[in-house]
Amino acid sequence: MEEHLEMAAKTENYLDNKNILSSKINLDSLGFSASFLCAIHCAAMPMIITAISMSPFSFLANPLFEISIILLSIFVGLSSLLHGYFKHHKKISPILILLTGFSIIYMGHFIVSDQYESIVTPIGAFSVAFAHIINLRYSKSVSHKHH
Repeated sequence: MEEHLEMAAKTENYLDNKNILSSKINLDSLGFSASFLCAIHCAAMPMIITAISMSPFSFLANPLFEISIILLSIFVGLSSLLHGYFKHHKKISPILILLTGFSIIYMGHFIVSDQYESIVTPIGAFSVAFAHIINLRYSKSVSHKHH
């Protein structure tokens, strides 16, 4: 575990040095928003799949689009939460919640039957959003103590 945290710290330092993490964009807010929209998308998709197939938004039902968004969310989530862990609060719980959330999303997409995907996947997405909220609160509480 310590070996993985050391590798994550090196990655986080690289991203921070490239100003990816220190930009004006709050990655937790971005991650929360994307995860929340993902949860709504996953929950509503079975109800609107037929209507969307003939619209300009049909790409939203494309599995390749969904996988791309998940991969982008993993990058944003890990970047944000590792930054919070190493630079601010040193609490592992947001990272564990994030990984649990993505595991649930994986199960929703690839393990459970289609009839349960619209239930399981939003639970994972809300877990990812919750991880960002916790990380943001931990980071803000530490930064307020330093001022």
